[in-house]
Amino acid sequence: MDNKEQKITSDVEQSLPQLNKEAEKKDETINSTSLPIKKEEKGQSTLNSDADFSSIFNVESEEKKEPTPTGQTKVETPEANAPKVEVQEPKPPKKEPNPNAFNGQERLLYEIKPEKEGNPIVVVLFFLFLFTTIIALPYFSKKIDLSIFKSSTPTQPVEQEEEEYYYFNKSSVRAAIGNLEFTNFVKYQENGEYFVRFMVANNDEKPYQFDKKYYIVLYEDETILYRALIHSYDAIGSLGVSEVAATISEKSYNDADRFKIEEITESQYPTVRLIEEDGDYQVLTCNYHNDEIKYYFLDGKLNSLKETYTEERDSSTTYNDDLIKYRNLSLDYKKIENFQSTFVEDSTSFSMINSFNHKDISDATLYNLKTYKFFKYNESKEVVSFELEAQGYTCS
Repeated sequence: MDNKEQKITSDVEQSLPQLNKEAEKKDETINSTSLPIKKEEKGQSTLNSDADFSSIFNVESEEKKEPTPTGQTKVETPEANAPKVEVQEPKPPKKEPNPNAFNGQERLLYEIKPEKEGNPIVVVLFFLFLFTTIIALPYFSKKIDLSIFKSSTPTQPVEQEEEEYYYFNKSSVRAAIGNLEFTNFVKYQENGEYFVRFMVANNDEKPYQFDKKYYIVLYEDETILYRALIHSYDAIGSLGVSEVAATISEKSYNDADRFKIEEITESQYPTVRLIEEDGDYQVLTCNYHNDEIKYYFLDGKLNSLKETYTEERDSSTTYNDDLIKYRNLSLDYKKIENFQSTFVEDSTSFSMINSFNHKDISDATLYNLKTYKFFKYNESKEVVSFELEAQGYTCS
């Protein structure tokens, strides 16, 4: 052996007596503890099964070592073997996202400040201004021109209709519109022409001049067959009654079972497009039985007319009476200044030809003639066409 090995051997031999002494002391310590020993009859001793050895033997269990917060291994102590009671700590309240947060920071959008006490003088002045405005409003409304707020788009004709129908087969029909009352409606035929005759009562205290355009609208079920103009040149006196006849078509005479009475204004008349031309004039031609009238318009305004009435002897049962009637009528027309009338007669027929320029004859003179076909100067083509057709004529 070398010197190092001899030295280590001697050190071990010197330490053995000391280790033996410590072992003996440990044995004495174990024997001195309260180990209950029960001696058997055969001289052998056993340990008491009821003894608690936990204080003598410290058997380390193979439990898992939990890491400490610093990453070191935690050594279990006897207190760690005790059953643990877990206490659930309350969770902190969940913070809702703030909709007014901008980039994680909240900003003040609006601050509600306490209202200040109102000034009573301001309140009094406000109500005084409001009261003055209400009082003065009717005056200002009369002075302000509101036409600028009205639409410049022309309104389309809208047919006005009453709510109630009247039936020809009922003798007790009483139709009222405005201050007029219509009764005793009767359809009848005369000399190849068809009419509706009725009574008109004026319930007003002033005469009625037929200044409004009232029409009898004749129906077959829901279909309009004809519109007949209620027209007369004779006024109805105050609280008076007059008999009036309106010309209707043959179909409406035969098929119409009910009717209404309506006011139709000139703005509701349909637009008329004239196709026929004669020089600078646009011509509207209207026919009814033996009568033909040509109306000449300049820029849609009535300027002149030419009427030709012709009746054949063989086609008329009232030929002789009509011959005398129209001859005398032509003589009356010749008496009017600027009115040209010619009467022509032969063995088989007669004709009356009338013509004049409207601007050469006053409207009052034409009105006194009491004939519906002589309209006033510059009358529109829509009025001439619609009102003549409402009296039996066909216009094109």
